[in-house]
Amino acid sequence: MWQCVFLTLLLVAPPLAWRQSATAPTSHRVPYRLTETQHLLVRAKLNGRGPFNFIIDTGAPAVFVSKDVAGKIGVKAGEDGWATLDRLEVEGGAVVERIRVRVDEPFQLQGMNAMGLAGARMDGVFGYNLLAHFRIEIDLTQPAMTWTKLNYAPPPPLPLNALVGDQPITPPKNLAAMEGLAKLATRLLPRSPEDPVVPRGFFGMELSDDRNSARVQAVLPQSPAAQGGLRAGDRITHITLPRAAPQAVRSVADVLRVTAHVAPDEVVHLTVVRDGKTVDVSVRAGKGGL
Repeated sequence: MWQCVFLTLLLVAPPLAWRQSATAPTSHRVPYRLTETQHLLVRAKLNGRGPFNFIIDTGAPAVFVSKDVAGKIGVKAGEDGWATLDRLEVEGGAVVERIRVRVDEPFQLQGMNAMGLAGARMDGVFGYNLLAHFRIEIDLTQPAMTWTKLNYAPPPPLPLNALVGDQPITPPKNLAAMEGLAKLATRLLPRSPEDPVVPRGFFGMELSDDRNSARVQAVLPQSPAAQGGLRAGDRITHITLPRAAPQAVRSVADVLRVTAHVAPDEVVHLTVVRDGKTVDVSVRAGKGGL
């Protein structure tokens, strides 16, 4: 069961918009899961709906969205198979607006989904035209990767006829055979169960590392964090979960780890440093989507 959560959403709230800085690029901590098939899987909302699961594929030219997901969010592809999303929001706060996506599901995903090989349903692929908006740093020993927004807009994906000309596209025979084999295997092999979707609470705040603590960068208005009295500038030094001893916080990663299983309506006690004084804040986790 993956435990990667980022407190900006605490997993379930629309992330707060990160403020752009003229001196420092905006970075986001994006939780990911390494699936049973060793794919990097992240969650995202499309046009405010979701979350949906996507694998990261640097070899894919664009974002691929399954037809099932496109139907759920009310997006229709044109005759060329492409559609435009108003907003693509990756868990952790990374956002790209007005992005072109291919409404299609590669047969590899079809086979893995049908057999449940990954341990979670994969709803599509994140490819170049999304990934190139960010500098992405991945440490497989950590539960989240860092996405830093770049001042770069990748060129739009080329249509297939621009790549192969006007000649008809015929898939190779071995590709068709592989697709047929995958479909046959889905009927013959037992399906592995998917991981259950576990609702988690959210606080509604943005964090950054600061002096052996986690600093609150911003608090979402009317969020549980705001209602509990948390303020921007507070430095979280300890977290106390229900029926547990206080745990020290030296980084955002510590907050992520300690709060990974916080459920909606649970009360979490935070010890913070505010204006040089130690303050205790109690936050009741809320409910939400992503």
